[in-house]
Amino acid sequence: ERASTAVTESSENHKPYMIEKRIVRPDGEIRHVLSRGDILLNDQNQPEKLRGFFADITERKQAEEAAQQAEQQFAIFFQNAPIGLSITAPNGQLIRVNQAFCDMLGYSLDEMSQFTFENITHPDDLAASKTILSDLLAGKKAKKVLDKRFVSKTGNEIWTQVRTALYRDSTGSPVYFLTNIIDITQLKEGEEIQARFESVFNATDDLVSFVDTDYVLRAINERYLEYWQTSHDEVIGKHIADLMNHETFKEVV
Repeated sequence: ERASTAVTESSENHKPYMIEKRIVRPDGEIRHVLSRGDILLNDQNQPEKLRGFFADITERKQAEEAAQQAEQQFAIFFQNAPIGLSITAPNGQLIRVNQAFCDMLGYSLDEMSQFTFENITHPDDLAASKTILSDLLAGKKAKKVLDKRFVSKTGNEIWTQVRTALYRDSTGSPVYFLTNIIDITQLKEGEEIQARFESVFNATDDLVSFVDTDYVLRAINERYLEYWQTSHDEVIGKHIADLMNHETFKEVV
C-alpha cells in the first residue's frame, strides 16, 4: 500500500519517489529494501513507464535497531542507577544527569540541565576538579578518581567520590565525560569526628588506653606511649598483663 501510494504521488507530482519497505522472500525470510524510482512520460506527457531500483538495506536496518535497543537499555540503566551519573561536555556543560544525582543535590532534572559542573562544585574543590578534566583532555590519564564536595540546592556540602572518564570519537576528539558520583558525606563526617576525638585523645596529659572485655589493648594515646617508652605496633593487640607484672595486673583488675 505504501509503495502504491508513493508511485501514485510520483505520477501526479512528476517527482521521483523513495521509500523503505519490507519484502518476503520465497523462503519466508523478511528483508528490508530501499525502493527509488520515477515515472517516465510519453509525448503526450502521460505516464508511460515506471523506472526504479531496489537496494537491500537489511543489515543497515538491523544495525539501526540494535543501536536503538542499546540506547534504550543504557537509558534505563542510567536513569535508574542507585548512584549519581552524569554526562558532561568538554566545556563543562552538564548534558545529562540521572535522578540519583538530582536527589543527591536536591535539584530537578530541568534545573540540573542548565548547569555546568562549576555551578554545583564547592569553591574550594573547583581547582582540583578543573585540573582533573584538563589532565583527561590532555591524554595524561584515561580516568580519574577524586573526593570532592558539591553544593546542594539548600547550600549544604555534599562529600562525594567522583570517578570520571573521557570518551573520544573515532578521530580522537573529546566527546563527553562520563562520571559516577557516590555520596560519602556520612563517611567524611565520621572521619572528622574520629579526627577530633584523636586530637583530644592525644592532647591530654593523662595516660589513656582502651581495652576490650578480654583486657586486650585496642587504643592508647601518645602520653601513654611516652610513659611506657613503646610504640603502637609493640602494644596494640596485646594483653595489658604483658605490660605490667601479673601481681600488679591482679590488683588492678
